[in-house]
Amino acid sequence: MPRLEAMAETLLLWGNKADSEFRLRKKELEQDIKRLQICPSSYAANKLREARSHLCNLLVQEEVFWKQREKMFWMKDGDLNTKCFHQQASTRKRRNKI
Repeated sequence: MPRLEAMAETLLLWGNKADSEFRLRKKELEQDIKRLQICPSSYAANKLREARSHLCNLLVQEEVFWKQREKMFWMKDGDLNTKCFHQQASTRKRRNKI
């Protein structure tokens, strides 16, 4: 069990670090976008397009991160046979159905 507990601790620290990195990077990109929107040059326009693209990619990565964490939560704590668990499972089943 000590190895499992050590791995759980490591993953918890990683998850917290990833979450704070997303917030920090998102804040930096939003500040860059605000700053670049003021500048009228074509160089600033290109940089603005690039910053918006990076922000969009970051938001997609953040969404994937949280979806993965949500699944881990349900794998660990979700099988408590609760109404909430069954609603989430049913929703996921409907969404995944072709």
